[in-house]
Amino acid sequence: MEEIKYASLESQLGNALCMCEALCCMRGNLQDRLRVTYRNDMKVGHHTAYQSAVEVFLGKISVEKALRQAKQDRNGLNAVVAMYGIAGHLEHCGSSAEAENVIQSLLRRESVWPCISYLAAWNDKNNIDDRRGFDLITA
Repeated sequence: MEEIKYASLESQLGNALCMCEALCCMRGNLQDRLRVTYRNDMKVGHHTAYQSAVEVFLGKISVEKALRQAKQDRNGLNAVVAMYGIAGHLEHCGSSAEAENVIQSLLRRESVWPCISYLAAWNDKNNIDDRRGFDLITA
């Protein structure tokens, strides 16, 4: 497989890519090659949600602390993005009931429904019985 080159992994985009790739790899039990590129000095700008989720994945902050921060965030978009990442992590770690609670809390923030993380959570919730454990369909 050809290695994908990501531009500017030191930016907000780099944090977003780390979170998205990590979630995909967790769901597919695949090796995550981007998470190891995360550094503490990466610039996050105003999109702190991606950083928060990745730091949960890496064990740098606890799920409880990250959820508390997300739920207190007045920016609904940041909250939903962080919560979706945290829910994926919880599911991957075998905490399905807790992950489902996070998804339910996330889905109550209806004002940000156009957000990709909100739509992904809605899809996960509506297919949860068919896809327990977020199994991927592979060809």
